[in-house]
Amino acid sequence: MRIDEGRVEIDEQPENNTDNATIPYGWLVEIDNTIDTPQIYVPQTLDNDPDAFVSRFTIKTPEIISSQQEEWITDQMTTLTHMILNPDKDNAAWTQMIDIESLAKYYIVQELSGNYDAFVGSTYFYKGNGDKWIFGPMWDSEWAFVTDDRNAHYWDERISLGGDEYVNFTWIKELIKFPVFQNEVRKVWNDFYPDRFNDIYAFIDDFYACTKDGYDMNNKIWPDYISNDIHVTYEQLKSRLPKYVRWFDRMVKSPDFSGIGDVHVDADCESTWFTIQGQSLDSPPSVPGFYIERTSTGSRKVFVQP
Repeated sequence: MRIDEGRVEIDEQPENNTDNATIPYGWLVEIDNTIDTPQIYVPQTLDNDPDAFVSRFTIKTPEIISSQQEEWITDQMTTLTHMILNPDKDNAAWTQMIDIESLAKYYIVQELSGNYDAFVGSTYFYKGNGDKWIFGPMWDSEWAFVTDDRNAHYWDERISLGGDEYVNFTWIKELIKFPVFQNEVRKVWNDFYPDRFNDIYAFIDDFYACTKDGYDMNNKIWPDYISNDIHVTYEQLKSRLPKYVRWFDRMVKSPDFSGIGDVHVDADCESTWFTIQGQSLDSPPSVPGFYIERTSTGSRKVFVQP
């Protein structure tokens, strides 16, 4: 994860820079949950609460920072924190500093996949010359698609499953309360789902096909290496993804954007699938063609692409 051609393509902030004219661009930052350097600490509070979480922001670029650079990046992260913690959620001043479309896309991937690490660690964002802060690239998703279905925002699920009530989810639990962010997420999601979504299944199949032989050979070379079975994981992903998508779609369309209480993946929300001729299917279709999906809220025609 670095600033480079084909990676994060922005001009790189020089190390030990003291030029105030060039300090505001060329940064790659990580919301981190481990001790690293250089790293700054920002309490997640508006009122100097001594018990407030303290978020770690690791500076990935530059790797050596001057006092002027440290002051600038600390002010940026503190200002954003205060804007996001503002109880007036109609005042979305943070959108002047963060590219809201990239944030919406980043959130959709993390929430849809149930990535328990998102906005805890391995969460990257960067700033080019004259740009707002842009979220991405994606990194570190081994804590995704853990459960069979979904019934809450991923941060609530992580706490309920692991009893880890002191995990600090930086910013996202407040960002989700802003109507402007909710509306941007709805817009991005509706542009993508359902018309473009079915391409994902072909991608999963292609990726599995080109990696499974390497996985099997790796196990022959390193028989004592403990890892998830890629064949089991492949089947789990294909089984869980439709359930996650239905939950996410209903959550996004709920009036208060809530993942708790009013939106569940249960018997009432499950889909029943039929061929276009009306023949019932035992599972979501994988063969290309037109199908009928029936839920408790109605029916729709779906095209599964090859």
